[in-house]
Amino acid sequence: MNHFFYDNLNIYTAIKLVHKYYKTELKQKNNRTYKSLYAAMKTIETVAAPRMVWKIMPVEVYDCKLAVLDRKYTLDSSKCAQVLSRCDTAVVMAVTLGKQIDKTINKSNLRAHERTVLDEAASKAIEAVADMAQKHIGETCALNKGMTYRYSPGYCDWPIEQQGLLCSLLPVELIGISLSSTYHMNPRKTITAVFGIGDAAELKDNGNTCSQCSLECSYRRHDNLLYAW
Repeated sequence: MNHFFYDNLNIYTAIKLVHKYYKTELKQKNNRTYKSLYAAMKTIETVAAPRMVWKIMPVEVYDCKLAVLDRKYTLDSSKCAQVLSRCDTAVVMAVTLGKQIDKTINKSNLRAHERTVLDEAASKAIEAVADMAQKHIGETCALNKGMTYRYSPGYCDWPIEQQGLLCSLLPVELIGISLSSTYHMNPRKTITAVFGIGDAAELKDNGNTCSQCSLECSYRRHDNLLYAW
């Protein structure tokens, strides 16, 4: 399978999405949080260099418990396997904001509050970039199809150690990503993920592992299907 590169991830569009995340805080213009958030997003606009790489792979799922990419790469997550069970294709992707964000967050002249807000806003920004990336992939490669939510090692029952597998499937070094011995990614504002592509009607009730979980946590995804065309 070929790898696909895409550099033109518009950070300004991502920032607009981050504004939606902070809609309440940004309405209160006369407080410290507003000022810090505004400064953080201006900083992200200046220093972020979002890039991505992805790979389309066939996927097979056995007994809704075991997903295998390209007949040889096993994903060690039964919940992810259930989501991919009605897909014939999966996409492995990696996105990053680049190294300059980390350097800026770690600057010694930032106050603790400013550093915390910038770190959180950058985390929101990389999630927004990942949403944009998945939407772009769907519009490019999944016309008349549906897509599941994306899942990353560390989600649900998927061991963080499988970051190594996803990074081995992609030329992540070409977009400046490396992996530590403890499976943490550098730059920190980086996401690797897998999502499935299939018939939208088939995926409607099967595209979200949160539907298999009884916990009502703050990260719960309430929709079953992310995109459909």
